[in-house]
Amino acid sequence: METLKKIINEQNKDFWNIVKGVGILSIVIGHTGCQLVPYVYLYHLVIFFFISGYLYSEEKYGDNPFLNFLTRLKKIGKNILLFLLFLFFYIIFFITLVLLYKIIQCILFKILLFN
Repeated sequence: METLKKIINEQNKDFWNIVKGVGILSIVIGHTGCQLVPYVYLYHLVIFFFISGYLYSEEKYGDNPFLNFLTRLKKIGKNILLFLLFLFFYIIFFITLVLLYKIIQCILFKILLFN
């Protein structure tokens, strides 16, 4: 009997993995702009809302899912901080490059125009 439960549980996991895969592919198709977009928009978000509600586990997340989220966020907080710091310097670097490019372009335009 125990092995039968295990087999049914594995088949159940496979089914929900397939449904999640269909949802992911639907999101990708929805962002491609192809002719299927109006049809995909009918169901692709509904799949994710349904799956997240169906697979929610009270045992895993407890009475306060936001507290669970905050504890998980604390665990990866340093990584997020490093990412945001890197992103900040990355943006500043490229804004500086674009501004320098525009300044050089403007100077070259003036030199070529007035000579």
